[in-house]
Amino acid sequence: MSGFFIAIMTDLYPFQGKLLDKLLEAGNYRMHQHVFTTDLIFMNDDLFGVYWLRIAIQKIKYSKTHLKIKQNNKKFSVAIAPFCLSNEMIELYRNYRKSIQFDHVEELNDYLFDSSPINRFNSKQICIYDQNKLIATGIFDEGTNSIAGIINFFDPHYKKFSLGKYLMLLKCEYAIANQLKYYYPGYIAVGYPRFDYKIFPNTEAVEILDTLQPIWLPYSTEKLTSLNARFESILNQIQH
Repeated sequence: MSGFFIAIMTDLYPFQGKLLDKLLEAGNYRMHQHVFTTDLIFMNDDLFGVYWLRIAIQKIKYSKTHLKIKQNNKKFSVAIAPFCLSNEMIELYRNYRKSIQFDHVEELNDYLFDSSPINRFNSKQICIYDQNKLIATGIFDEGTNSIAGIINFFDPHYKKFSLGKYLMLLKCEYAIANQLKYYYPGYIAVGYPRFDYKIFPNTEAVEILDTLQPIWLPYSTEKLTSLNARFESILNQIQH
């Protein structure tokens, strides 16, 4: 389910279990309470090709960087539970949003639900605490054999602890503990490095979707460049 235009699907409910697995495998992703797919984004008055990623959980290997981040956050406590929106979480998101340099939905409730009164996804939360203070939250949706990382946000005063990356590692550990196969972090874009953190867990475990075949391939910068060259060729044909 791919194309050069976003496709929003609203007639499927709920987006859980095997259905979510199949949607993610086909290159779809959550937006509010719907799922969508796209091959491009428009940012900074320019078009960028985007490429969907997934992490093969069993291939993950910890690096020295991973271990250092885990060690630096060892003093904090972690709680994983079904998602439940709290005032503490809402305020944390507001403070996080003020500290970032790119566009983001103003309120967490709008980011996750928009105008929907229900959650169509089987969502979980990872909360990190410094004693009794909530300092970071990661939200993900769970299917039968996969998870989709929806959002990570943290207290900007704790920026030095790399809490966003730590949350990604915790999501991977959750998937490992629950014998899940894949973690879908979203897409990456050539020439727009703000999404590059999504390959952080382990480049050897990352796969990239070739939407024209369609098939998931081992990630590499060479493969990404090749896919983007093909995208630019098709885009040039459309524009001319």
